Amino acid sequence: MTTLVNRIEAGVQLEGLRVRGWWRSVALMLTVVMVLHGVALLNQVYVRPFDYPTHIRWARLLAEGEFHPGGVKIEGSYRPAYLFQALVYGVALLPSIDHAQGAIVVSLLATAALALTVYHLLYRALPEPDRATTGLIAALLTLVVLLVAPLTFRTWHRENLYLGYITPIVYHNPTVTLLRPFALLLFLYAVKALDAAAGVNRAWAVPVAAVLTVLATYAKPNYTLALLPVMGGLLALRWLRRQPVDTPLILFGILLPGVVVLGLQFWFTYESSENNSVIFSPLTVARMFEPNYIFAKLALSLVFPGLVSVLYLRPALRDWSVVLAWLALGVALAYVYLLAESGMPGDGNFFWGAQVTLLILVIVTMRLLIRQELGTDRRGPSWRAMACAGALALHLAAGVAWYLSEALLPGPSWW
Repeated sequence: MTTLVNRIEAGVQLEGLRVRGWWRSVALMLTVVMVLHGVALLNQVYVRPFDYPTHIRWARLLAEGEFHPGGVKIEGSYRPAYLFQALVYGVALLPSIDHAQGAIVVSLLATAALALTVYHLLYRALPEPDRATTGLIAALLTLVVLLVAPLTFRTWHRENLYLGYITPIVYHNPTVTLLRPFALLLFLYAVKALDAAAGVNRAWAVPVAAVLTVLATYAKPNYTLALLPVMGGLLALRWLRRQPVDTPLILFGILLPGVVVLGLQFWFTYESSENNSVIFSPLTVARMFEPNYIFAKLALSLVFPGLVSVLYLRPALRDWSVVLAWLALGVALAYVYLLAESGMPGDGNFFWGAQVTLLILVIVTMRLLIRQELGTDRRGPSWRAMACAGALALHLAAGVAWYLSEALLPGPSWW
């Protein structure tokens, strides 16, 4: 009996050590993420006179704006994506916090939420012989995801790291920073709705998905614009084939709230404006940023997820998260290369959806790679894994260069 008690106590102590090791990896990962992105944020908020100062000014004026069901009118222009400004305004109501500091707080919290979600997805994909080791690997991979960039090496001599590429991590735009965690969580609910074996609790899943859809759309409508056509088409296809699908979750958690909010935003943004509208204008915006190598830059943005999807084609086609991520990216890219805003085509506002959908694709293809290579009894990495790891390393190297330019330079001279 004494021996049994000793073994139980030893097991409890070992599990306690593993849990503490797991929490250390989470704390370390969040600390590094906050420091890296915090440095870039300080440069964007206080040095560069571009996106952040503009949104901070709008946050100050939010209470004076003219509210509509789809957004708010500030300084004579309609702002359909005002969630960031509203949150900054709310944080700035706290003692001793101004609007610039509020913008930093909101952006860092959004980045932390994204990092924790990515960490959770990668941690669950890894084998778990030891929580501390697995947690550390997941933390390192999360940091890689939050730093990757397109393979921009060919245009470094032109000081071109951004324009013309599809960049999954951007530092200069606060609304896309806020959108990323909402978009990833909404994507996960969309995957559950398509997976007949997921077994979600509709009493919770439908309202939570609806709230995520509304928040994501008011943060920035671009991801919802990409996701809705895909989910509507897949729902119709499942109905026609009489295949199982979570209809209430798709209809009432994603499609209906998304259509309502997007419809209101579209109406107040374009139908009430005489100077701006969405037009069909293939490659007009893309040529403004890259006149010669549009699709070469697209290919260089997709090397890692494309390589993983091709080399692991069969498991990729069986993984609803990978399929849905590619479909959403396809729709977002169609917006990028086929549409424009007549009043301000140079703003490139349709690029945001492609950036966020590509980030999600990088995450799910990395998870697929982990499951295929570490979920089986392999003695060493396969040639496919080494090829994908090499591609990821190149994305990381380009991402470090992109980060340094955004965190240290006083202007977008390397865009």
